[in-house]
Amino acid sequence: MRALFLFLFIGFLLFTTPAFSKSIDFSFKSYQGKVYRLSDFRGNYVLLNFFASYCPPCLGELQVLEKVSQRCGSKVKVISLLIDWQGAPLLSPLIETGKVTYLIGLASEEAFKAFPDFDITPTTYLLNQKGERVKKIVGFTSYQDWIKLLQKYTSCN
Repeated sequence: MRALFLFLFIGFLLFTTPAFSKSIDFSFKSYQGKVYRLSDFRGNYVLLNFFASYCPPCLGELQVLEKVSQRCGSKVKVISLLIDWQGAPLLSPLIETGKVTYLIGLASEEAFKAFPDFDITPTTYLLNQKGERVKKIVGFTSYQDWIKLLQKYTSCN
């Protein structure tokens, strides 16, 4: 009798609970103030990088991600989000000197809620074309390792 009750209860939950979507979406602002949604980049793989201005490996990885963006930009969108808004004034010189040409923004509270397991910088998430999380990469990653990883999912020519 208990097994039947449990079976019916689970069936009830399955058919009355809305389907859970694994797609991740939130809004964020570019360093210039333009508002984007992560869903704006659907149809592409996304490397979503969280970094801090006080983190030397993070700043070094921005240069690596620039090379990845240059090579894979038609298939993979690279987005870096600064977690410490106090460091925002450092972004303008970095971008204006042409050292980083891909999208850099400021992490929003929504971003932190979407990735509750984020706690160390740099951390980068690979999202598929549907906006679903595929992989979490913690720490500095070399250019060769990024290309090797990305080629498991898409071609970077």
